[in-house]
Amino acid sequence: MGYKINHSIIRKNNTDSKKTLDNIIRIKASFTVEAAVIVPLILFTIAGVIDTGYGMFQEAKAAVEIEEELTKLDQVDIVRKMTFIQQNLKEK
Repeated sequence: MGYKINHSIIRKNNTDSKKTLDNIIRIKASFTVEAAVIVPLILFTIAGVIDTGYGMFQEAKAAVEIEEELTKLDQVDIVRKMTFIQQNLKEK
């Protein structure tokens, strides 16, 4: 009778260890499936942020170029030239 009890305990331990091993394998497989979904989402998000940042950089760069062009223009000089042109056209 003692032998049967020990044998059933051993059998029960083997069964428990197999279940534990199966659970570990399922957990690892679950992580693999989740990673297969999450990693591309993270990569697309990073790519989207980079693309948005680059677009904003291009807009800022264009705005600075326009501002520099407007700063180079001398309003007083423009008025003098336009007045000179208008006076010369009236004389002719």
